[in-house]
Amino acid sequence: MRKRLRRKLGEGEFAGLAFGVSYVLDDVSSQRANEFLDRFVEQAIEPAGLECRAERHDREWDFRVVCADDSKPTAAQRAAVMKWLKSRKEVASFKVEEPD
Repeated sequence: MRKRLRRKLGEGEFAGLAFGVSYVLDDVSSQRANEFLDRFVEQAIEPAGLECRAERHDREWDFRVVCADDSKPTAAQRAAVMKWLKSRKEVASFKVEEPD
């Protein structure tokens, strides 16, 4: 696997530099799901100095979240993402993993 892909996935020498986030939205339209994703990135990910790579499976979204500066994500950054997701009524369920 190429170095760039290992970095994005938080694998190999980049293990511990990413954490997983997944969420399931209530039954919302495709447009509302995309708007939610935009707000998630703009309000929870970018202000915390993070970046994410998304993959969608029907109503469920999976992310690998990494620091924009290639450092290890902190507990505070992870907590900020969790707090934001908890405050959203359209989120049916979510999971934020510990860093690898």
